[in-house]
Amino acid sequence: SSLESGRGGFFIELDRALHKDSLLLKNGTGDASVSLPDASNVNIQLQSGLGKLFSDFPTQTSKQAFAIKMRSGTGALRVKKN
Repeated sequence: SSLESGRGGFFIELDRALHKDSLLLKNGTGDASVSLPDASNVNIQLQSGLGKLFSDFPTQTSKQAFAIKMRSGTGALRVKKN
């Protein structure tokens, strides 16, 4: 799944992270946040030109993990536990 926005923020709350699935979020300007269950197995890539990056999950490289890629030109990016 993917979402793109030129300007504006995202807030996505997921009930579960599916194995081998992925989520791609891109926005030019604005904050983006993804909320996942505490026990989720995720592979996270965050990139922002002018913004802070936050993750409540440790970095993983498992190919079995749910992949989250977030990019923003100017905005904070966060992956948090719900």
